[in-house]
Amino acid sequence: MLDIAVAQIRAQLQAGDVSIEDAARSMDTSVRTLQRELQQAGADFRSLTSAVRIERATELLMGTNVSVTSISEELGYSSPAGFSRAFRKATGLGPREFRSTDPGNDRRGVKWQDAFVAPMG
Repeated sequence: MLDIAVAQIRAQLQAGDVSIEDAARSMDTSVRTLQRELQQAGADFRSLTSAVRIERATELLMGTNVSVTSISEELGYSSPAGFSRAFRKATGLGPREFRSTDPGNDRRGVKWQDAFVAPMG
């Protein structure tokens, strides 16, 4: 169930809006059942969504030259500052610091449009 929920979150994130109601509907279950199953697995929808967002952010930061502002918008954060705070809390580094940890990664050939439709995971 956890893997399916993560896949649903990834799909919704790419579509632009993440909600437990939509995830449950896509999984042909109720919101309460989804919550209960996630709880039994030691997770909750909000935490999973945050983890998927951070995972996707790391992919975009390391694999593209997409701006931090564009990444924050694409991942549904209300502001670049909010994204930076969440990213720092999750990784211990700000997005720009994280990106600079891999100076050998050449992102010049990746267009930003391609980055947002790339497969996740």
